[in-house]
Amino acid sequence: RKQLSKTPARGRWSIAGILGHLVDTEIVYGYRYRMALAQSGMPIQGYDQAVWTAAFAYRTRDPKRMLRQICLLRELNLDLVTGVPRSWWKRYGMHSERGKETVRRTLELIAGHDLNHLDQIKAIRKKYGW
Repeated sequence: RKQLSKTPARGRWSIAGILGHLVDTEIVYGYRYRMALAQSGMPIQGYDQAVWTAAFAYRTRDPKRMLRQICLLRELNLDLVTGVPRSWWKRYGMHSERGKETVRRTLELIAGHDLNHLDQIKAIRKKYGW
């Protein structure tokens, strides 16, 4: 747990911080999927991920618990998105910073987002020889 809370550099997230951010991501994107699917065209608000990660002190939280939360939330979100007709994936929200985002595009963003953070975790582990 102590290792996972260690930040690789000033201003960078620890592995625990990344896990907390991924919990937030699942919550935020779960809401965005629901807005786009149920009320296509509705505004969706951006958020400051660094502020959230700092405010909620994810470095001090239980990494195993956060990982379980990510898995549960991802399962719920995927059940929702795969449980509607594929044609609904064209429905969209109007993101406050990026404009129109379809459900399909949001799924693509999340896939890339996951890969980016996995690479960050691998780099941290490599840096410390874990």
